Amino acid sequence: MPLFFYVLYELSMKILITGSFTKGALLNYYLDDLSTNIDMVETFPSLDVFMDFYYKNIFNKLYFRSGLSKIYKTINQKLLKKIEIYKPDIVWIIRGTEILPSTLIKIKSKGIKLVNFNPDHPFIFEGIGGGNQNITDSIGLYDLHLSYANSIIKKIKNEYQIPVQRIPFGYGIKLEEYNQLDKTLEYQRACFIGKADRKRAKSIQFLLKGGLEIDVYGDDWNWYFKNQKNIKVYKAVYEKDFWQTLRMYRVQLNLLREHNKDNHNMRTFEIPAVGGIMLSQYTQEQDSFFKKNETAFYYKNMEACLQNAKNILNLQKTKANNIRLAARRQSVEGGYTYTKRAETVVQIFKALLRE
Repeated sequence: MPLFFYVLYELSMKILITGSFTKGALLNYYLDDLSTNIDMVETFPSLDVFMDFYYKNIFNKLYFRSGLSKIYKTINQKLLKKIEIYKPDIVWIIRGTEILPSTLIKIKSKGIKLVNFNPDHPFIFEGIGGGNQNITDSIGLYDLHLSYANSIIKKIKNEYQIPVQRIPFGYGIKLEEYNQLDKTLEYQRACFIGKADRKRAKSIQFLLKGGLEIDVYGDDWNWYFKNQKNIKVYKAVYEKDFWQTLRMYRVQLNLLREHNKDNHNMRTFEIPAVGGIMLSQYTQEQDSFFKKNETAFYYKNMEACLQNAKNILNLQKTKANNIRLAARRQSVEGGYTYTKRAETVVQIFKALLRE
């Protein structure tokens, strides 16, 4: 290809991204950087449309669960209409529970490349938004999968023979936001930020019985902890409040869900990035990013988790601050920002269009 046409080809990339764009959603960390590095980026809030419908009232929930709802059909019709007008080169679908396989087939028939990134897991589903038959039936329809976990990459390659590229999670706090954090404030307690579920509640219950004092932030925790000693329940936190909450506790718990038990999750990077002291279930992946007892702490069972938490709480202030600084330094020097992740995605997309 002559250089002139090659340059024009590189500059013509148009991306349509579908998924969730609510507070705290992964896509929000990518958008600004992708828009800077790609000619045109458009979004379609497919998952947000579904969630607005599903949680609007109890009737909608029951209607959807009955199998009679046409919300998926409505979402997919709107997506196809958007594609017809925008004419993207690549459609990047985040997760994809609300996207029908038949829609993907129609998109591919137009010569558009399909890319998927599932921030949960394409084979293990947890919760209403975690996965469904659409996810399962669509895996083989994509031109490329992006995944955060080596185990997922191996499974897709072996079972579907589809190209897969690794994009770990990262952190989205900017330098100016980090500099504005109150780094003198420290609560001598443990904290967990995240969605409530039975397994996590059981782990926290064990720690409470062991004498640990814990604050939890997120939706639905009151279902599990009512009028109980040593625990305080708060609403979910976002943006500046989220980063400050990660930073200000002496112990920041990272309770991995089943689909992350051998990998890592978003908190793996978010906690150290603000200088938080992370205590997480051990995985080889996490240890490859943040070394045990240097920039993070790990446990292999709940007894060890409890003991490690108590040890961290008993650290001298100087020692704790050194760990915080080392965690932040590793985050920066390791290039774990979503800015860097976005640059990698751009290069992957360019290579995909050159195929």
